[in-house]
Amino acid sequence: RKDVSSKIDEVLRVPKETATPAKAAQVVTDRVTEDGMYKDPSSGQIFKIQYAVHGSNNLYAKRLVLFPESDWYTKTVRGKEVEVRAEFEYAPGAINTVKPEWKMSLEEAQAFGKLYGVCVRCGATLTLEESQDRGMGAWCASKLGA
Repeated sequence: RKDVSSKIDEVLRVPKETATPAKAAQVVTDRVTEDGMYKDPSSGQIFKIQYAVHGSNNLYAKRLVLFPESDWYTKTVRGKEVEVRAEFEYAPGAINTVKPEWKMSLEEAQAFGKLYGVCVRCGATLTLEESQDRGMGAWCASKLGA
């Protein structure tokens, strides 16, 4: 018993290793930690990072796929016909390659939303004219202060 107690005391005297600010910053900046739109500066590829809603609540990535004009199609969204020019498709493993510094600014994201008619926050097709002009839906705009 005495030996065990002395070993415990010895272990408790060992200083705990603390993370240096550089190490802490490394952890934060190595991986994407928030949802949103990201653009790879070297390739121009656009990614939508979002949370999984069924189960894990982990972040994952979808890649924007632009359709050639011949493949554009229309679908009905909230009773309105909408032309679909692009879609996001699941990009396995991309969440590990997207960098936090690639996150699009609000202005960049709104320009993207205007160009493709997709809400830059949630990815929904924009059906209202004011949402299309803003580059995002009204609810998402209120969340971003836009």
